[in-house]
Amino acid sequence: MIYVLQRSTAPRIRRFYSRADFVINAAINRKISAKQASIELAKITNLIKTQTLPALKNSAKQLKMELQQNDISVGSLKELKNAN
Repeated sequence: MIYVLQRSTAPRIRRFYSRADFVINAAINRKISAKQASIELAKITNLIKTQTLPALKNSAKQLKMELQQNDISVGSLKELKNAN
């Protein structure tokens, strides 16, 4: 079975963007200070770096391995531009 994204990865990305938007708007509307907003944004960015990106990398490796096992070759977009 081929998985493009792990089940928990897509919701994490959506939560990141939602939370970032909330924090930025709160800072713009002066509901929180710019300093507090930067702290909150650093926290959620760190979660993306430490949890989501490694999960995406593992998912991509798994997909690559499964494609190779099924003799499916996928070129990069750069290679596809030069294809006939």
